[in-house]
Amino acid sequence: MNIKYRLLIGVLCLLGIQACQNIPQNTPTALLSQKLPLLHHAISDTSQLSVLVECYLQSLHTAADSVKTETELLYLFEERSDLQQQLHIKLLDSLAANQHHFYFDQNGDALEKELRVLGLKPIIAERIYVGLAPVPMVQDLVKRLASPACRLYIDALNECGTSKGGYYYPYTDLNGRVKLLTIAEQLLQQYPHSPYTVAIEPFFRDALNVLTDIHAVAEFDTSTTIIAFGLNSEPYPTATDTFYHHRFVEEKRDSRYRTVVQSILNNLSTIQLNYYFQPRELYMIVTDWYPYVQTDGIYTFTPSDTLMSCCPTATQQRNQYIDAGIDIPHVALLHVGNTKQKICALAYRFYADKAAAEAQLEYAHHLAGHGVDLVTLKCDIAHYLENPPWRIIAIEKSC
Repeated sequence: MNIKYRLLIGVLCLLGIQACQNIPQNTPTALLSQKLPLLHHAISDTSQLSVLVECYLQSLHTAADSVKTETELLYLFEERSDLQQQLHIKLLDSLAANQHHFYFDQNGDALEKELRVLGLKPIIAERIYVGLAPVPMVQDLVKRLASPACRLYIDALNECGTSKGGYYYPYTDLNGRVKLLTIAEQLLQQYPHSPYTVAIEPFFRDALNVLTDIHAVAEFDTSTTIIAFGLNSEPYPTATDTFYHHRFVEEKRDSRYRTVVQSILNNLSTIQLNYYFQPRELYMIVTDWYPYVQTDGIYTFTPSDTLMSCCPTATQQRNQYIDAGIDIPHVALLHVGNTKQKICALAYRFYADKAAAEAQLEYAHHLAGHGVDLVTLKCDIAHYLENPPWRIIAIEKSC
């Protein structure tokens, strides 16, 4: 969303909260206790959250008469997003911990109905509360006030909730992300210069990256887990399921990303675990380094520009490859030998078998349009970590 929308929505939000704080909670205008008694009782000792819910509920209650513009309509969805996060953190997480069966009795059904009044729904996995997700709301207002691009944006927002895996396993159910990707592609094709297309970019990239930056982790007994992102070998928290990737390929035949996802599924990167569930050596085909200096064929590595995001420059180049239909999907943070230096690598694939990697070098060179490197990596398991660092052992200038 552009700066004009953000500033206006911010002012509206501030004025709305200030107005709600001046409303006595025992007056007829205090809708929370009347319309949502279970929720009111649960948060009665959390004054700040009570004010937030009261304010939002009043906004919804008066929306048919008070909301006149597209910007005011978007404010309702901004309020919902804030409320979704705070309810999960301050209320529903503790309810799940203290009243395990709350969601599976009459009170649970009643609470779900109350949450839907707010445009939210609880997500349950294995009889445990794992989060909140948005549901469509104020549909009449959306049809009346929203431009076509804004409607697509709101549809995308309604798919930006927690997956059925919750906050702990957010990638085990990709239904919402696939729907979001489809909506984002419509925005990109029909309204490429719309501020809504820009606003949806982070959600769109998250959905696309989990469909492309995936690899298999094979155990010694041949069982395999699919992991999203980086060089993780533990399923928590980025385990996923290629069921959704295959269904995307089968059903989304008009998507510009269908061929890329198909190519990745046909040739998955793989980490092999040994008998002790520790990763074996890895052979990675690196197409781009970020950052580095090369002089006379010798690499000199420099510190990563933004370590926590694993080099925005590498991610940007990966996105350009994927958008162009080139299946170079992996951004990985690597450690340089036995030093403390780190570097980001953009990779075509990685394998536990060197011969398998060597067989792909020429094709990777063709895809990238420039030289690629075959890099030997060793997992640093001296101090066992959930996802221990991978160290560069050797670099072969291959093509």
